[in-house]
Amino acid sequence: MALSSIRKLTNGGVVALWSITETEPELIQQLNPGPTESAHLESIKSEQRRLHWLAGRLLAAQFLPNFHQISYSESGKPYTPGESSPFSIAHSASMAAFSMAPLPNGIDIELITPRIRKVTTKYLNQVELLQVGDNTTDDTLYIYWCAKEAIVKWSGDRTIDFKKQITISLTQATKKQGDIKASFESQFQSFDLLLHYEKIDNYMLVYTIN
Repeated sequence: MALSSIRKLTNGGVVALWSITETEPELIQQLNPGPTESAHLESIKSEQRRLHWLAGRLLAAQFLPNFHQISYSESGKPYTPGESSPFSIAHSASMAAFSMAPLPNGIDIELITPRIRKVTTKYLNQVELLQVGDNTTDDTLYIYWCAKEAIVKWSGDRTIDFKKQITISLTQATKKQGDIKASFESQFQSFDLLLHYEKIDNYMLVYTIN
């Protein structure tokens, strides 16, 4: 199916999605990876992870002239030499997502399954647990999870404590899409962030918009 949608954001950014229906050879043919990329692809043992990697690169190719030179910082944040616009890549099951904006940004997408309930207390703090209540849905739980993952990607710091450093304010999650307010406490200062969530088929997509 290839590139399935592109969203232009009011902050000058863009969000794009790729529905992975192609085989690995078909994705390789579209990407035409160079020697370094081919070597990295061969090092990925999982077939699904290879599909994710290829789809993510093909999304980046739509917007980054130097997409063949994508590298990753020690924290795992992607970048390309000489590229001034920060970007973020995410994937889950048969979907890949990409965001790019003038300022740091983050994106996450997850397939919605009941397994999220097994880890709720590991990423929701007491304030958030009170918000969700006892009758919350899997959709709502994934909004919180994806929002926190997107904030981690926005920050570029994989050591962030989901429960202690990030608090999501979600007063209404009954709609298929909406905005989320979040507060993030770093080692030196605090930030207020705005994110957008959207349910697409059986996936939850969340990305930063400020």
